[in-house]
Amino acid sequence: MSTDSPEDGIPVLGRTYVHPAFRGRLVYAQVLRHRLALCQQQWGLGLFGVHIGTSSPRVEHVFRASFPGRTIRLGDEDIGDAGVVVALIGLTREFDRQLSLPVPTHLAADHQVARMYLTHGGDAMPVAEALSAVRALAGCQAAYRLLDQFLQRMPNLR
Repeated sequence: MSTDSPEDGIPVLGRTYVHPAFRGRLVYAQVLRHRLALCQQQWGLGLFGVHIGTSSPRVEHVFRASFPGRTIRLGDEDIGDAGVVVALIGLTREFDRQLSLPVPTHLAADHQVARMYLTHGGDAMPVAEALSAVRALAGCQAAYRLLDQFLQRMPNLR
């Protein structure tokens, strides 16, 4: 887990290198499950999501299969010299529970946009279209506040 995760409750998992001789033997899946267990242990019910960036379809598949909640594609993130990666976030049941809570009537349209993005991710709409809705909802629930702070720390997400 990154020691400088953008927000408590949404840790960022760092890259893992598996030596070629050990690839295809489920080593990465075992390491990932261990990291996810550490996240759950550290944050408990305060764990809203886990973020990972990858350019490997195999790593994406293992993350989606290993995360106990649901996973969405936030978009693509330009990480400089290392290129562009798919930005994924696994969302917990607690995050989803808070998304289902009612919001003030004047924020209903923002809630609909944010929920569409958080249901279908970057495939439904670019993150730029969802940011203002998430920001407007940040005062309603901790899940939206943490997600807003997290997304603000990802300026190269598109």
